[in-house]
Amino acid sequence: MLAAVITGAAYTLAALGKNATLPARIGPFLGSVLALLLIAHVAVRRLARGASPLLLPIAAL
Repeated sequence: MLAAVITGAAYTLAALGKNATLPARIGPFLGSVLALLLIAHVAVRRLARGASPLLLPIAAL
């Protein structure tokens, strides 16, 4: 979940750096990113039990 927070913070900082305002629909976007990463985490834990726990967070970044 730390990767989701870092990704969301990077998106927010990039938007602030470009326009000096937050995008209007940042909440739904960050929520969907968090939901997709949570679904991917559960899928990896159930379907690939022997997989390295570092691969998904690295890919999320």
